[in-house]
Amino acid sequence: MSFTRTLRSVWYVFPLVSLGISFTVILGWLTQNTKIIQVYPDMPPMVFNTALCFFILSTGMLFIELQPAWIRKTCGAFVFLVSGLTLFSYLTGFATGIDVFFHQPFYDLGTVAPGRMAMSTSCCFVFLSFSLIFIKKRFWPQLLSTALGALVFGFSFVALTGFVLQVNSEHGWGSYSRMAVHTSICFLLLSAALVFIVRRGVREDLKHPRVYLPFYVLVSGSLLTILMWELLVIQDINRSRGVNEIRVEGVKTYLDNSFYPLEKALMHMGKRFATGHYPTQESWQVDAESYFQDFGGMKRLMWAEADHIFRWVYPNTVDAQKQVGLSMIMNSTLKEALARVERDKKPRMTKSFEVSPGQRAFIVVIPILKGIQLKGTLSALMATSPFLGSVPDLEDYDFSLFEEGVQVFGVGKTDSVFARDWMVRSQYRWFSTNWEIQLTPSLSQVRRNTSILPTVVLVFGISISLLLGLALRFYGRARSSELEVQQALDWQKACMDAIPLLFISISSDGRIREMNVEAKRLLAFELGDQNMENQSVDIFFDPRELLDKSLQLCVKLARDVPPTYECLMALLEADEASATEWTLISFQGKCIPTVLSISPIQAPYGASSGYLLVFEDITLKKERELKIYEQEAKILASSRMASLGEMAAGIAHEINNPLAIINGHAGMIRKIVDQGHGPHDDELKKKVTSIENTVQRIAKIIRGMRSYARDSHAGDFEEFTVDSLIDDTMTFCQEKFALQGISLTTKIDKNLVVSGNATQLSQVLLNLLNNAFDAVADSSHKEVLIESRKNESSIEISVTDSGSGVPVQLRNKVMEPFFTTKEVGQGIGLGLSISAGILQSHGGRLYLDERSLKTRFVISLPG
Repeated sequence: MSFTRTLRSVWYVFPLVSLGISFTVILGWLTQNTKIIQVYPDMPPMVFNTALCFFILSTGMLFIELQPAWIRKTCGAFVFLVSGLTLFSYLTGFATGIDVFFHQPFYDLGTVAPGRMAMSTSCCFVFLSFSLIFIKKRFWPQLLSTALGALVFGFSFVALTGFVLQVNSEHGWGSYSRMAVHTSICFLLLSAALVFIVRRGVREDLKHPRVYLPFYVLVSGSLLTILMWELLVIQDINRSRGVNEIRVEGVKTYLDNSFYPLEKALMHMGKRFATGHYPTQESWQVDAESYFQDFGGMKRLMWAEADHIFRWVYPNTVDAQKQVGLSMIMNSTLKEALARVERDKKPRMTKSFEVSPGQRAFIVVIPILKGIQLKGTLSALMATSPFLGSVPDLEDYDFSLFEEGVQVFGVGKTDSVFARDWMVRSQYRWFSTNWEIQLTPSLSQVRRNTSILPTVVLVFGISISLLLGLALRFYGRARSSELEVQQALDWQKACMDAIPLLFISISSDGRIREMNVEAKRLLAFELGDQNMENQSVDIFFDPRELLDKSLQLCVKLARDVPPTYECLMALLEADEASATEWTLISFQGKCIPTVLSISPIQAPYGASSGYLLVFEDITLKKERELKIYEQEAKILASSRMASLGEMAAGIAHEINNPLAIINGHAGMIRKIVDQGHGPHDDELKKKVTSIENTVQRIAKIIRGMRSYARDSHAGDFEEFTVDSLIDDTMTFCQEKFALQGISLTTKIDKNLVVSGNATQLSQVLLNLLNNAFDAVADSSHKEVLIESRKNESSIEISVTDSGSGVPVQLRNKVMEPFFTTKEVGQGIGLGLSISAGILQSHGGRLYLDERSLKTRFVISLPG
């Protein structure tokens, strides 16, 4: 009991220690004491914002049990704001100004930006401050606070061990900055205090020892996940270092490729000296000039005889000529290299030396040998930077060459804290030189070598730990909830049996799992195999429908779809899973028209464990549609006969006039024949020709009447020209329009071909002409115009009359059935609605052109 009481109170010590550390660091920033804020050289500092957040957070944690909770929440909100803005800067690259808001930093090594805390530090502050604000005596906040506290403890422990093991623990964060040593210690203290606080709250809330189990599992799982994450990070670091070592070998190869040609060229010139190839200094200077062009950084070439006195020097400048006549041994650097050349008879290179501020050079000494006798030396003064030039493939690296601690050559500037973790060193030897290569990758290069696997493992492991804690929490409630679940399933089954729809549940391979009562009744389940739930759902479908649908889906999905249950599954892929018509065949052989909707049954992790087929029996609907179709056909025939009756008088007059002409001409022929005069034969022929034309006209009228009166079907489509359709239709009404003094004119584009039912389209055109006739019958200006033309994707036939037009408020109603503007007894208002239906069955449309100043109805057909 005493130990338990001690545990209950010891957590107060942790925030007090953190408070003391943070206060000390704040004083270090105010007094600009580097040792306080950094602890050790080449280690990251605790920035001012970090120290301030620790001070505020520790204060809030000390007052965590006080009521009201405004002190705790205010402290947590302040820390959450500061760390959240810092984290926002990391994620977006946008500087919020919070880094220098409270204090202007005097030290910026080891940070991405001056005064900015590390990314891991800002994340840990977000976790702790969030827990401080929302911690309550309820399971969900307590479990979340435990998870966040375990994460902070794990991250800070990894950061602390990283300093001990000299491993960059921030590698997995993709950040430049590292958590400081005293930062990690403070996080360890505060996270431990948070876990103790949650433990006590859980104990007071639930009086049972087993309530700790989910929290123990969560803490253990989180720490184990962080350990695995850090091991993967270390593996990532080793791989990244391996890449850097490969780069170092590439640098060595580059240096070899720079020195080797220089050595060979100078040795070649030495041989030419030994063989007397240069009789005069001018001939030597020609070769020397080419060497200056080939090797960047070559400042001077000097030839000395066996007495070590310089004889020739290139270039021929005043400063260079000062070397002529001088002895090589006067230069201590050259003297040491010359001694080795005389001893080993091999080329040697001097140590680098400064020739100007920021510029270093070295001298390559080549022996001139004739046999084994030293006849002289050839020396080349090389400036380091121009000679080495730009090392390839090192755009994202800081590269330096050192000789005995002195930098010979360098590219870029490395942060000392960053270099402590990532710098790769290697020795390079050429001739007698011994250079140290120092190669440090940039942050972008380190990020490119960073794998996403540690992050995935971290997120997945924490999620699993959290879910496992939840599972253990609710395991005790599972058995009591089992009855409720069973009751819910029974209720669901009762609902499915009560709905007058067919429910069939199938597995992913198309086998029937379950059927509701309505499905069993309509499909005569009792007459089939009692193990029908294991049969394929294909047994209820019409094979011809499956075959036709599978062929359509093959074209649409561009893959093979067999005419089996897979055809039904392919409907989901083709976005046709709802409201498709199918015919089911029961065990009695009865065909049942239905509408099918398919829904996938989702299994865990997004997979599909089966499908639910919902059928609606539309037998009664089909019967009603058939009756409606028959009624519409009768109305259409009646409308056609009514139109024919309206035209009867005109047609009779149209036929009587030609008959009168025939009768008159026949009488005249009789008289001419009776007279027997031969000279009238030509006139007789003309009369006969007139009789023949008139008879053809009568035949055309009769043919049009028969075609219009003939009952036809919507599917009797054929191709015909628009002008023939208009010409045949005008035959019925031309005389009627003429008797009323109505001008019926046409403006027709020739050779326009459409596909459709000529009788039905003629009825539509005749309806429009009859409406136009009624509209202009009482007008002073009587004119009706028929036009036809071809657009980009359609052919239009329009009827325009000179009447008063359709009022604006009635234009939306003219296509409605039984709507008419005529007087009672002159029409029932079905002409336009029937005509619109005919056009719709032809894939076209009938509409009123509202942009026209006159009444203009347009027939639009595919063309």
